[in-house]
Amino acid sequence: TQDAPADAPAAVTLDSARLAADAARREVWAGCIPAVFSLAADEVTTLKPPPSYHLNLPRQSFLPLVTGPVVEHFLPFAPPMAQADSMWLQHRGVPLRWQVPIGVLYDLLVEADGAGASCSALPWQLVVRFQGGPVGQSGSHGLLRSTDNDAKALVRCALKESTYLRC
Repeated sequence: TQDAPADAPAAVTLDSARLAADAARREVWAGCIPAVFSLAADEVTTLKPPPSYHLNLPRQSFLPLVTGPVVEHFLPFAPPMAQADSMWLQHRGVPLRWQVPIGVLYDLLVEADGAGASCSALPWQLVVRFQGGPVGQSGSHGLLRSTDNDAKALVRCALKESTYLRC
């Protein structure tokens, strides 16, 4: 029989480290945050509040790109003048900015709550609103509300910027 080369354990260790890094990269890319959406109690216009809407949110995405079904679910229960593009979200009274990736929003808000990354913070409780805006933040509606096209434009601009910086 042939003896294994002296550097074989190092090669095996390097390959296993590379495989572990690839697996971690796949997990991060495919990561989702379970979320429960509820219509704000002061915006329910029916006798019975609508059921909550459950959705897995991809960490790498933006809210306007994944919340279309949420708008369709809650719009019939919302105030009469509410429109699909007027929806905005909040978590424990904190309005969510759509320009920040979902995973970053979750990490920042859960950390601010002191819950850390524990499983007790899941599912992420989000409140759906169609009217008003945060008190004391006039002019911030553009920061809270957007359409799919706004989010797609943001992603395109970020891609252009990263391509320019890479050159």
